[in-house]
Amino acid sequence: MSLPASSSSQNPPSSSAADSGPQDRSADAADLAVDRAGAERHQPGLLGNLAADPRTLVLAVRRDAAPLIDGRLALVSFADLASSAAGSQKTAGPEAAASAGPQQPAEHAASAPSLQLAEPSASAELARPAESTASAESARPAESTASAESAHPAEPTASAPAPSARPAAPDAAAPHDIPGITHWAFLGRTPDHRAVLLAVVADGAGDELVPDADWAPLRAAGGDLPAGEAELLTTAVALSGWLRDAAFCPACGALTELRQAGWSRHCPVCGREHFPRTDPAVIVLLTAAEGDRVLLGANAAWGGDRYSCFAGFAEAGESLEDAVAREVNEESGVRLREIVYRGSQAWPYPRSLMLGFRAVVVDEVEALADGEEIVEVRWFTREEIGSALRGESAVHLPGAASIARRLIEDWYGETA
Repeated sequence: MSLPASSSSQNPPSSSAADSGPQDRSADAADLAVDRAGAERHQPGLLGNLAADPRTLVLAVRRDAAPLIDGRLALVSFADLASSAAGSQKTAGPEAAASAGPQQPAEHAASAPSLQLAEPSASAELARPAESTASAESARPAESTASAESAHPAEPTASAPAPSARPAAPDAAAPHDIPGITHWAFLGRTPDHRAVLLAVVADGAGDELVPDADWAPLRAAGGDLPAGEAELLTTAVALSGWLRDAAFCPACGALTELRQAGWSRHCPVCGREHFPRTDPAVIVLLTAAEGDRVLLGANAAWGGDRYSCFAGFAEAGESLEDAVAREVNEESGVRLREIVYRGSQAWPYPRSLMLGFRAVVVDEVEALADGEEIVEVRWFTREEIGSALRGESAVHLPGAASIARRLIEDWYGETA
């Protein structure tokens, strides 16, 4: 799971809980590396215990956005987050508190007094739009792709009373009652063994949860974060979406119980166990036989001036290589040879795993846009790509956070 490793700077972390502030961090300014520490997820009462540890760090995520300070992820202490949330609620009054959304029930809670269906939203998967893609955003395109398919409806979410502010019961989903936080999960440990928790922020909660921070979405910020922070944010966005949107058992419809510190759900009715879902999608950079040009596509939704690699979701029973060949032929009409795997990237819009390839076009004259999702296919020379990468061209390429950009940059950096 990797993102382009471009970087920017931010203030170094505080070294103790006593002086921790809004940008309290667990690593130095170089990067933030977090080990998932998956074995710990099974420990009873883990989230409650970690909430009581003054060294614990919290990454707040609202939909796909997280707080940044000086271009770096802003991790806060649990106490600071609780204090900011309480202060925000007092300042805003009861109406704002109500708009922050309900807290979610603790793990192993057998039922909730009331339920409400999730309203259609960007995460509700009425469509699966993707940035920097060459596919129609009315279907289920993956980020930086040139294809689309039908969407999956989101699962409804649960509404329940706020969990107790007392130390959590075994495997509790929310260690404390913090206004504006709907779910909690354990993300892992830093090299100095500080725990990192995910706080899923309700849509109505304000930016003041993390003072002095600017909130930015993964799409915009991911490419400028160091690799470790980009991976952490990607994980947090993916997990928060699942926690928010998959409260009910897809087999029987019962409200599920969160387990494994936010990483699994148990159905108390049919007994099934559910885990965060990941959908495989292929993305491919097409080259001419001589390797001196690349074929990119422009999506109808982009106004015709943004070009990207071709991609789409692998279908049931289909190999990745077959998915590459099918998607490219559907979108651009060309046949391929020498389909070679180049790398992968997790992309939680809403839950894709992008599997990157490079392939050679058999016959260049076959290139023809489908006229629906793809309005134009175009061959680019190395010089034209270089100009676009430097921002010296009217042609727009995928954003820095995308694997499409990395595939293009890797090709451009090679000796012709």
